[in-house]
Amino acid sequence: MKYIYLNIAVFLPLLCWSQTSLKGRIVDAETQQGLQYVNIGIIDNGIGTVSNSNGNFQLEIKEALYKETLRISSIGYETLNGTVEDYLIKLKKNPTLSLKTELSTLEEVVLSNKPKKRKRIGNKYVFGLVTMVQNSPQLGNEIGSVIKVKNKITYLEKFSAGISVNSYGKVKFRLKIYNLKEGRPNVSILKDNIIIETNVKKGRLTIDLKPYNLVMEEDFFVSLELIDKPENKKGGIFYSAGFIGADCYFRQASQDLWTKSIANANISLVMTVKQ
Repeated sequence: MKYIYLNIAVFLPLLCWSQTSLKGRIVDAETQQGLQYVNIGIIDNGIGTVSNSNGNFQLEIKEALYKETLRISSIGYETLNGTVEDYLIKLKKNPTLSLKTELSTLEEVVLSNKPKKRKRIGNKYVFGLVTMVQNSPQLGNEIGSVIKVKNKITYLEKFSAGISVNSYGKVKFRLKIYNLKEGRPNVSILKDNIIIETNVKKGRLTIDLKPYNLVMEEDFFVSLELIDKPENKKGGIFYSAGFIGADCYFRQASQDLWTKSIANANISLVMTVKQ
């Protein structure tokens, strides 16, 4: 029997144009401490990044995009929106941007005393046959899959993904969870950053979710966002994938438009849950 090895590249390099650097530092409005891994990007344009551990960022932007909307967002903080041109002017006068803490109320979740069964849901993985690659040159790129819970109260215990090849080496991801709108990722619903640091070259990537007390009642979307990798190192993350399972979506930069994977390929992401 012959096996077909298929690599599906879901992120494509950007073309080079005349560009201007937008750079600055993002801090907490109250403490003035630098905020790491803030998403900065032009909405739905494939241009974006995340701030580093000190809150600093730099983004190369084509002049043709000066009138487009730039969004700056971070979990637990109010979102900023403005034109690229506005931010170029602001940052020239003062290279520091402040984010205010967002006041939010948690939705009440009614829990059941009924005994729960542990199970694995999502797109199961088989190493080596089909892979999907995350190789956008921009930090903040994401790839993920819909997880179906079928309207059952679901306690999230563990997340796992199959890495076929990691040519970057040591990398950091942020695990993100979104609600759905018409079957597509919509709004991020996490209240805390879930950071995963790994140097796994091939094998299973896992994280214990029990400390975060995550309970879902409806289908949702889970993604891996690349937030740090060796500087200037080219490469990619190849994930195990298949052609049977829930829909997969990706975006190549922070604040970019979500795009459905080509050829109906589905990245293999698995949740261990109790229902």
